[in-house]
Amino acid sequence: LNDILWKGKFPLKVKVFLWQVFHNKLQTAVALKRRGWHGSPLCCVCNQPENVNHIFFECVFVQYIWCCIRDAFGLQNYPISIQGLVTQWMTRRLGIPKRLCFAFFAGLAWAIWRNRNKMAIEKLFPSNPDAVIHATINFVQIWAGLSKEGDAARMKDMAQRLLDWMHKDVFNGPYSDIAVM
Repeated sequence: LNDILWKGKFPLKVKVFLWQVFHNKLQTAVALKRRGWHGSPLCCVCNQPENVNHIFFECVFVQYIWCCIRDAFGLQNYPISIQGLVTQWMTRRLGIPKRLCFAFFAGLAWAIWRNRNKMAIEKLFPSNPDAVIHATINFVQIWAGLSKEGDAARMKDMAQRLLDWMHKDVFNGPYSDIAVM
């Protein structure tokens, strides 16, 4: 995993961030509380203890995002922990090499973290969780330009597949239970 992380084609600050995620060194509310911080150790969305697994897998906000990714790529499930991400999901789950799954997760995790910081620190909540998915797509598309041609094309395809799914009209009926007679 360390080899994929440090050879990844994304910014150094994201590599350091991911190292912190995978080594449970991220400055979550629970970790800060252990260091004497006077704030709440609870998630600003669902009031559960905010640790690494909660931020990226357990919070209801992020579970929505994972469900979108699951559905966009036609998967049976999504990871529910860092361990599950490494042992089950990244092992060619999307039919692509592990390094590209890792790059996709890097974009997703970075988008989630940036959004979490806006919510927890700045108290700015997105009007729609889809904003995090669109940020993920943006990061993956930008970072694709750092990769070799074949990898870049596959990363752009992953981003496009998610974007196409996001714009798919999944419901064609009325948007209310109120009928006009």
